[in-house]
Amino acid sequence: MQALQESNEKTRQELMRYGASQVNFYPSGIYATVKWANNSEAIIICGVNIIETVIPNPYNGSYSKNFTSVASERIVFMYPTGENEKAANMLSVMMGSIRTNTAWKNAVDNFWLAIRQQSNTVHIGKIRMMDEQTRQIGNAAIKQDSKI
Repeated sequence: MQALQESNEKTRQELMRYGASQVNFYPSGIYATVKWANNSEAIIICGVNIIETVIPNPYNGSYSKNFTSVASERIVFMYPTGENEKAANMLSVMMGSIRTNTAWKNAVDNFWLAIRQQSNTVHIGKIRMMDEQTRQIGNAAIKQDSKI
């Protein structure tokens, strides 16, 4: 949960930079033991984050809400039938032992951040172009009215 909360805070800061006025997170998850048709069992873990983003509309004072769902953890750990406790202990050790190469993680995170920033820059550019076109149309209409 701590890692999820840290990730949520980074996401919140980024979305606020892109113009969101409010960002809410609704994290949840499931931990289940299932039995397969082949007589094996599995522990299934799935973490889900629902992100609610409130975006103001500067043109008319209204706002819109976007909802995004992200499955952040998806784990299926299969084991022989009847070894639930042993499997739970083993999975716990494995999950506690995972270490991510920080250089690799930073490179991947920075790559996707650059993609999102470029997409936002293109989006803002289109909005500015449309605003300029609207301004020119308005000025032309005012000039046309003053000639009549």
